[in-house]
Amino acid sequence: MEHSPWKNHHLSAAAAVILLLVFLTAGTIYAHIETSEGFGVEDADCSEHLSGSYRGVCWPLINDNKCARACIGESSDNGSGGCDFFQCWCFTICR
Repeated sequence: MEHSPWKNHHLSAAAAVILLLVFLTAGTIYAHIETSEGFGVEDADCSEHLSGSYRGVCWPLINDNKCARACIGESSDNGSGGCDFFQCWCFTICR
């Protein structure tokens, strides 16, 4: 039986896609942990919540700007938004 070079090419492409998703997810988990800790501002009135208006999968680095616009449009209390765990999270302004 002859070994096909195309089969290896498809497996390599699939492995590259899986690695890319792992790196994107790991980066968003780290960012989520950093924002959850509040960078030392524990007494400030800050929170994060899922967007009520963003629709669809929120891809980190790809849809972050779209998510931020949706969050800011929802409430003047929201300062920004970002994709985390493929969902759009809004961040309220610390007061």
